Amino acid sequence: MSSQRNHNQTCTWGSLGSGVNCRRWLAASLGICLGLLFTMQVGAQEYRGYILGQVKDQAGAVIRSAKVAAKGAQQTYTATTNASGDYSIPFVQPGTYQVTAEAPGFKKSVKKDVIVTVAQKINVDFSMQVGATTESV
Repeated sequence: MSSQRNHNQTCTWGSLGSGVNCRRWLAASLGICLGLLFTMQVGAQEYRGYILGQVKDQAGAVIRSAKVAAKGAQQTYTATTNASGDYSIPFVQPGTYQVTAEAPGFKKSVKKDVIVTVAQKINVDFSMQVGATTESV
């Protein structure tokens, strides 16, 4: 009998660079790893919160250009309402805040002890009363 050459060579750490089967194994393994790497969503988790809401008067009409501020122990965030009376304050550090809304012709409105937790969206709406801006509600 003639000796037959073994074409089913196994890949070991010492033989990874030799043989057609080892090259195919390496190419397939590399392709799978790269495919997994590029298809995985490896986005960083956002830990900061988001305060949003709407500012209206007592009749329910929106108040545009109202100044909204969220004051915490370490930082104050500010926003201005748009034409729809909506505001948003993104990237707020977790913590406890005092959120205020001010607009000309209205009393300052205050929401105390607004707690923002990790990655939380919190809605803080205001219903402002007519009066001097030096008055608070």
